[in-house]
Amino acid sequence: MRRLTPHLFTVLVTLLLVGVGQVFARPQPNATPTALPTAFTYQGQLMDAGQPANGSYDLTFRLYDAVSAGTQIGSAVALSGVAVSQGIFTVQLDFGSGAFTDARFLEIQVGTTILSPRQPITPAPAALYAASVPWSGVTGVPAGLSDGDNDTTYSAGVGMALSGTTFRAEGSPYAQVIVVAQSGGDFTRIQAALDSITDASASKPYLVYVAPGVYTERVTMKAYVTIEGAGQGATIIRGTGGGGGELNSATVLGASNATLRHLSIESDGSDGKTFAVGIYNDSSSPTINDVTITAYGGIVNYSILNVSSAPTISHVITTTSGGTTTYGIYNYSSTPTISHVTITTSGETGSIGIYNSSSDPTISYVTIVASGGTTNSGFHNVSSSPTISNVRVTASGGTTTYGIFNTSGSAPTISNTTLSASGGTYNHGISNNTSSPTIRDSAISGSTYSIYNDGSTTKVAYSMLNGPRSSGTTCIGTYDANFAAVTCP
Repeated sequence: MRRLTPHLFTVLVTLLLVGVGQVFARPQPNATPTALPTAFTYQGQLMDAGQPANGSYDLTFRLYDAVSAGTQIGSAVALSGVAVSQGIFTVQLDFGSGAFTDARFLEIQVGTTILSPRQPITPAPAALYAASVPWSGVTGVPAGLSDGDNDTTYSAGVGMALSGTTFRAEGSPYAQVIVVAQSGGDFTRIQAALDSITDASASKPYLVYVAPGVYTERVTMKAYVTIEGAGQGATIIRGTGGGGGELNSATVLGASNATLRHLSIESDGSDGKTFAVGIYNDSSSPTINDVTITAYGGIVNYSILNVSSAPTISHVITTTSGGTTTYGIYNYSSTPTISHVTITTSGETGSIGIYNSSSDPTISYVTIVASGGTTNSGFHNVSSSPTISNVRVTASGGTTTYGIFNTSGSAPTISNTTLSASGGTYNHGISNNTSSPTIRDSAISGSTYSIYNDGSTTKVAYSMLNGPRSSGTTCIGTYDANFAAVTCP
C-alpha cells in the first residue's frame, strides 16, 4: 500500500502569497497592471511500503472547509503521470479565486486511494514583493491612499495650535482658566485677561495663570478671580508709580473675594514720581499670599496701602526704600490679618514698618527691620489697637528709633514679641503718648528707654526689659538682660 506524506513548507508560503491582497509598491505610471495569480506550487513526499517512491503516479487534490466531511471548495485538481523521484513530487494547484478566505484542508488521492487525514492549509509570514507596480494595479488600497499619496489634512482642536507641521498647546484647555504669557497664551497682558471675564462668581471662580516674565502694566483685581504667577521672581508685575495720589500710583489695585499669589510686584517711583505703591486696597479685602513686593524711588513709598480694608496677607516679603518716607504696610481704618511677613524699610526722613491709623490689625510671625531715616520705627500706632504676637522688630540709626510708637489713645496687645531700638540718638523700645499697651512674655530693649510713657500707662508681665523704664509702668515678673529682677517706677 502506498502512503503519501505531504511536505508543507513550500505550500504554506505560497498559500499566504495568494491569500494576501497587499504588496509593497512604488508608483510607476508606465507599468502595465497584471492580475494576481491564484495557482500555487505544492510539494510533497510519496512513500511506498515505507520507502521513497519512484515513477509516475496519478494524483487528485481536493480542497475542503473541514478536516472531515465539510464542503468542497472549488473543483478537484486531477493530475496524471506526476513524476516522483526519490519520493519527492511537485505540482501546480489552482482552486480558483477566493478559495482561501477561511480555514482550509487539502485531501490527496493517489490513484484510487484517498489519504487520511486531510492536511490543514495554514498561513505563513510571507508576501509577494513587486519591485514596481502602478497604483492602478494594486487591489485593496485603503481609502486614504486611493489618490496616490498618503497625505492627511489635520486641524487643531481646542487648546491646540498648528503651525506648519508642528502642533503645540495654546492657552488652557480647562474651563475658567485663562493663561497670560509673553507668547502662546490666551493673552499677553494680565488686565486684558481680567477684562475678558464677565461672569465670575462664588459658584464660578476663575484662575488667571501668569507665565514667567515681566509685565509692565497696572492691574485691577476682580472678585472671584485668582491671579497666580509662576513664582516669586519668575512672574513680575511692574508699575511706574505716579503723582496723582496713592490710588492712581499703585501697581495693583485689590478686590474683595480675590486672590493674588506666587509672583512679585514692583513699583518704581524714580524720575521724580511722588508716590510708589505696590498694592492699594480701597474698601477691599483680597488674599495676598506668597508674594514679594518692592516699592522704591518715589518721595513717599508704600509696599501695601490699606484704606477701609481687611485683606489677608501671608508669606509676603516687602522691601520699601528711597524718598522721604517709606512704609512697609500702611493701614487706615482697616483690619487686615498679617502673618509670616518680612518687612524691610529704609527712608531718608521716616522709615516705618507697619503704620496703623484708626486700625486694629491682627499681626503674627512678622519680622520688621526699619532703618536709614531720621526717625525709624517698627510700628507706629495712631488711635489703633493692634494685636501683635510672635513679632521681631529691629529699629536702628537716625535721630530717634522706636520698636513701637503708640499715640492718640492706642491700646495694642503685645505678646511673645522682641523689640529692639538702637543706634539712634534716642532709642525707645516702646514709646507711649496718651496710650495704654499691654505686654507679656516679650523682650524689649532701648538704650534710652525700654518703656517710655508720656501721659500713658503700660502693663508688663513676665518680660525682659533691657533699658530704663519711665513712670506709668506696672510690672510683674520682669527682668533685665542678665535675668536680674527689675521693678517699674
